[in-house]
Amino acid sequence: MIFKSFDLLVDYRKAGCEPSDQHPRLDCYIPDISCEPELHDKRPAFVVCPGGGYSMCSPREGEPIALKFAAQGIPSFVVWYSVLPARFPAALLEACEAIAIVRRHAAEWNIDPDNIHIGGFSAGGHLTASVGTMWNRDVICGALGYHAEEHKPNGLVLCYPVISARKESRHIGSFENLLGHYPDEQEIRDFSCDELVGPQTPRSFLWHTFDDPVVSVTNSLLFAQALERNGIPFELHVYPRGPHGLALGNAVTGYGMCEPDVADWTERCARWMFGPAK
Repeated sequence: MIFKSFDLLVDYRKAGCEPSDQHPRLDCYIPDISCEPELHDKRPAFVVCPGGGYSMCSPREGEPIALKFAAQGIPSFVVWYSVLPARFPAALLEACEAIAIVRRHAAEWNIDPDNIHIGGFSAGGHLTASVGTMWNRDVICGALGYHAEEHKPNGLVLCYPVISARKESRHIGSFENLLGHYPDEQEIRDFSCDELVGPQTPRSFLWHTFDDPVVSVTNSLLFAQALERNGIPFELHVYPRGPHGLALGNAVTGYGMCEPDVADWTERCARWMFGPAK
């Protein structure tokens, strides 16, 4: 295993937000390149955004996820992005910069540069969906200083994601932390990622539990419906039961978070990642 860590250096002022003083970084977990020829094929990559309501980055949804996917042969990366009191678009810029770092090092790390996925949990899922729907916006490209293709994701992995700012399905705390205030009607549309899906959005893998008491399964359903309307392939799994924040769904990420039926999501997702990229 190769471990590296990169500072995420972003010109926040170009995007109209205050500089972050939280030292965001990208931690890299890269399986050693085998001497066996059949294992030298270029591999997908997985960039992970932990959840935490934009007030923290949950350790349970960071390194354990990366190690699980690295054990399946997928180079994995954790974005420790800026949270409260940082505001939009600080975390979005950092997540895009993380993808660009992975793509720049693709040859060195035996990664297919056209098969780089970003995934997130809960509010990290909102960040992931924001990257997938906003990556080509001028404000992002201008702040990062390079062409949008460098940070374009090839796939999204949305794990019990916060998606919608609508009253009936939103996790209001995430949006208040992201924006610094209760969203107004225009912001409800601007930050509901299902409203932003379009031709620029990559194929997606989603999973949720039906009875999630914190972030309604409606969030995943709305995003999947938007993908379907736009002709974008997706794989969606709705498990019948399980609390919010399951992460791996086994004892590695919490003895009170063991749901055997849910824990297979990582194997399903890995198979999906090795499939055709957009």
